Amino acid sequence: MERKITKRIKIGDRFIGGGGNVLVQSMTCTPTTDFEATLAMLEKVRFDMLYSFIYSPRKGTPAAEMEQVPKDVTAERFERLLALQKEIGQARNDALVGKTLRVLCDGISKGNEALYSGRTEGNKIAFFEGDSPVVMYNPEILKAEGEYDTEEGCLSLLGGPRKCKRYQKIKVRWDNESFQKRIKTFTGWTAQIIQHEVDHCNGILI
Repeated sequence: MERKITKRIKIGDRFIGGGGNVLVQSMTCTPTTDFEATLAMLEKVRFDMLYSFIYSPRKGTPAAEMEQVPKDVTAERFERLLALQKEIGQARNDALVGKTLRVLCDGISKGNEALYSGRTEGNKIAFFEGDSPVVMYNPEILKAEGEYDTEEGCLSLLGGPRKCKRYQKIKVRWDNESFQKRIKTFTGWTAQIIQHEVDHCNGILI
């Protein structure tokens, strides 16, 4: 039996992994003491999540010829492993309650169209509320506050990011898809994106 922590695993002629630590263990004929050591390692390392499955013999492989752990023992160990990881994962998630995290948004959640989904910098899946997509025709910035210097890139330009001036807070008037007038104030990153696109509408390239 072999147990180790690594960042990459070689299966055949391919490597997988490259992110966080991965626990690798062969469960073929694993003594009870080794399995208990695996649980102790989970307690110590405290993974966010764990991908685990019950070993099944593959005809023609060396492992299939080895002494096998009885199926009832394997099932019991598997349930204990999952129960422990569920407890650890819940505790790690609970520790994040009340904190603000950076999330890369993937789009509208497939399971709930009222929410957006994305991943944190720690690769946790997050669901959150947000404004629905806004379609703007003839957008016009009525008021801008909080000027700052920044850099932006654009698919319309070559040569990388360029310096530009933006505003932290803007008031915008536009026509919606029914050509009804709308006015709203935007701030932060959303405000910067709108300013970039309004520049395009006005024939301005950064």
